[in-house]
Amino acid sequence: FPQIEKIIRSDLSLLKVLSPILKLFLPNTRFRKMLVAVENKLLEECDYRIEGNNQQKALELFKGHQHIEIPEVLYSSKNLLLTSYVPSSSLVDYLKTADRDKKNRLLNSLFEFFFKYLKDQSSFISM
Repeated sequence: FPQIEKIIRSDLSLLKVLSPILKLFLPNTRFRKMLVAVENKLLEECDYRIEGNNQQKALELFKGHQHIEIPEVLYSSKNLLLTSYVPSSSLVDYLKTADRDKKNRLLNSLFEFFFKYLKDQSSFISM
């Protein structure tokens, strides 16, 4: 979405203006600090160079994994992320036909991915 960064900045600037009013209702909350942290994370998500780096880290973490395959990053710029194609089926379709053992393996792989990737992403955990 080409204008997303501009929209995020605009929306959050409005919230920053309203933060003194919000503080009246919740005086122990640091709205301004929270908004800056949220803004930084949202704008980071808009930069496909960062997303490409994160995907490349995930690729390295799970290289050779039996059930998790991460597409290779072929090119990334601020506004474009190009990856290799990994054929797959939709999760909904898979769950319709998978037996209990396959569903358990899927769940184990998802947990492994989530926690192993989070552990590697210390900046995400510290937020």
